[in-house]
Formats: sequence, C-alpha cells, structure tokens
Amino acid sequence: MFKTNIKYILILYFLILTGSILRLYNVNFDDFWYDEMVSFWISDPNISIKESFDRIFSSNLMVSYEIFLKLYHYIFGYDVHISRYFSSCISICSLIFFYFLLKKNSSKNTAIVGLSLLIFNVYHIKYSFELRAYILTFLLAIVLINLIFENKKIKEDTTVFDYIFIFTTSLLLLFSHALSITIIISLLVFLIIKLFKSNLKNQKFIPIGIALLLSLLIFLFIYLNNISHYPEWIEQVDYGFYTNFYFSKFFGSRLLGLIFLVVFIFLIFKFRNKIIRDLDIYFFFIILILSSYFLPLMFGYLIKPVLVDRYIFFVLIPLIAFLSHYITLINNNFTKFFLIILLVGSQIINLFDEYSFKQFYTNIYPTKPEVKKIIKTINSSNDNYFSFSLSKDNFINYNNVRYNYLKKYIEKLDYNLVFVDYYNDKKHPNRIWFIYFKDITDKKFSIPHKLSDYSVLSSDFYNRVEIHLIEKK
Repeated sequence: MFKTNIKYILILYFLILTGSILRLYNVNFDDFWYDEMVSFWISDPNISIKESFDRIFSSNLMVSYEIFLKLYHYIFGYDVHISRYFSSCISICSLIFFYFLLKKNSSKNTAIVGLSLLIFNVYHIKYSFELRAYILTFLLAIVLINLIFENKKIKEDTTVFDYIFIFTTSLLLLFSHALSITIIISLLVFLIIKLFKSNLKNQKFIPIGIALLLSLLIFLFIYLNNISHYPEWIEQVDYGFYTNFYFSKFFGSRLLGLIFLVVFIFLIFKFRNKIIRDLDIYFFFIILILSSYFLPLMFGYLIKPVLVDRYIFFVLIPLIAFLSHYITLINNNFTKFFLIILLVGSQIINLFDEYSFKQFYTNIYPTKPEVKKIIKTINSSNDNYFSFSLSKDNFINYNNVRYNYLKKYIEKLDYNLVFVDYYNDKKHPNRIWFIYFKDITDKKFSIPHKLSDYSVLSSDFYNRVEIHLIEKK
C-alpha cells in the first residue's frame, strides 16, 4: 500500500499532526462541568498528598489520573485553563502508542489504517477535552498490552523488570477506572487458554499471570475497603443497547455504528478459522471485547447497573486493532480498499457535523455550563456577592468542589467577588447573585429555604447554568 519509506513517514507525521491539532485546538472553549470540577478539586497541588487521597476516596477512586494531574498542576500551575492540556497530551500519546502496538503486532500498513481510524474517531476526540480519567485508562490499557504482546504473541523473553512494569502498569490501570478490571480478567483468561492449549507445557508466561493477578487482588482489597458511595444515577441498559452495543456513540451516529458493527462481524466470520487457529493477540482482542460487555452486564443484572459507554471507552482499542489488521489481510484489493475508505472516510465526513470539527469552519455553541460568562455578568453589575445551590450535608464534597472551581476562575479573571455561605454565615447581604448549575440536574430553580426571605429580582440564562439576582423582601 505504501511503497516508499519517505511517503510512509510523511503520511505518519501528517496523521499525528492532524490528530494533535484536533485534540489541542480550542481545548478550553467549554468550561468545566461538575465531574471535571471534582478532578480539578482533588488535584489541588497546594494540599498534602494525604488530603488528596482523602478527597479521592470520598469521591471517585480514579486515583491514577488525579495523582498524575496533581503532579501536572504542581509543575505547570493550578489554573482552570491549563488543566485540560493534560488530558489532550495523554490523548496524543495514546495515538502514538496505539500506532506502535499495531506496527509490532501486524504491519506498517495496518498501523496506518488503525491510526487513521483512531485519529478521526469522534469519541476519542471528545474525551481528549475532558478532565476525567477515561483517556488515561485508554492509554494505560495500550501500554499494558504493548508490554505483554509482541509479533502477535505473548512475549517469551521477558525479564524481572518486564514483570515489574506489567505489575505497575496494571495497578495504575485498575486505579484509573474500576471497569478496567475487565482488561485484567481478559488477559488472565487468555493466559489460561494458552496454558491449557500447550497441555501445561509452556509455562514461560505464568509470571505475567502472577503479576496481573497480584495487581488485581491489591486493587480489590483497597477498592472494596475504601469505596464510600455508589453512583445511583446509572440505569440498566434498555433493549436498544443490544442493537448497537454503544457503537453509535463510539463512532458518532447510528449509521456509522451499524457500519462498524457489520464490518466487525463480517471479519470475524471471514477469518474465524484463522482467529481460532492462531490463538494470538487478535483472539485476545475478541475476549476483551466480549468481556467488556458481558461482565458489567452480568454485574448489573445480578447486583447493580454499572455499564456506561464511557466506562468501557477502552473497547475501541481491540475493536479498531482487529478491524485494521484483518482488513489489510483481505486478498481482494477492491474489497480491502473499499472497507478502508468506507470506515476512514465515513468518520472524516461525520466529523464535519461534529462539535470538535465545526469549530474550524463555523461558530460553535457551548455544551457545558458557561461559567466565565456568569462570572463576567456578576462582575459587571453593581452587586459583587454570589452563592450557588449548596448541599446541606455537603454530600461527596459538593460545596467544596463547586466553590473551588468558582474561586479559581474568579482569581484567573482577577475579579473582586465575595462568596456567601448562606448555611454558615450569620449575616447575609441585601442582594446576592445566585448561581444555579444545571449540568447534573434538570430541576427548576427555587430559592433555598435558608433564603426564604429573598425574592428574585432578575435572571439570566446561559447554557446549563442560570444566575438569579435575589433581594431581601
């Protein structure tokens, strides 16, 4: 497909540059929504590491991401407009590591096809702008698979240092997001299958299994002893889920999701004998894809729902790797190039209707609370007191999270605004700007009971956030 090294290198650099631009340009167009505010609050570099861990264990247990983010803030500053570059850089690194994963476990052509599919993937781009752990989980999953596989097989010339790296990466992966447990379980299942396939003779990779199992046991012990709450908002999947398995979300539309799903099933059917016979990394990818859905679904049906599309974001790794590898193995050139153009081309065309690409050629509109606008509105008024909907018991540190973000944003803009804690402050000013966030609620605004002697004087409405100037009656 690519005849000269220079041509190949130019295409590779062009793809990486394009992917980087898509993930860095206008990264701060949107302000934070609540979950990002949580990560921002946890990763405060001005607090002790112990306090950071206390905040993590009381919030979300995405330990790896928030500790790395804390280190990043320590180096580059604790600024509301610096944080998201951390996720974007991780995203770009994941593109590079994904390329090397495919190159060393398939071919250069496969690596270019797979890299193209990932670069233009709207879901991957979307979470490059999020101050959340999903993109780090994605990168760590690629790194772990890279450490274990080479030339489509499990590495046999591993050293003690390799086992240490595998153990450490596994632990970081598990503490990045709990559902990455499906990756470790899939690897263990694959190792067991390989062991029995060799009639228990090939035991060289048993230490890899021990490293994985040890990291899993440590994670479960710490996780089960420290989890303080469960996300009650997650609902059981409906029947529509079984028609596309989140492919419509992963690839940007129901049509694209259907195209990728049909091509995936077609390739499994076409190469089924080779997949079973080779029992290599691509057989592992099938196990990983199946377990990423099956295990959370079973947990959800038996205990509580846990399956959310972004929680299994990493399923794009085996899926895109599988598609790109077996498409390039098709002997019929027309079929091969047709499928490549269909998958890559459809994603590029779809990008023109996506928020992340529209910014290059037209005006775009915020999708998250417009915090900067409300702060500017308050500052330009004659009243500089503000508050927001406080949680009476400060459940999962809701008040601290919101206040920290607003405070740092006000410092960034260098405004002189005063926060009113209406639960604890003994005296309240005559007028207060009341900020009402709607990023995690659709309830209509009402004045809190503690401020029942106030009435609404004026209101302004922005995307996912409202401000109401309230005055004492």
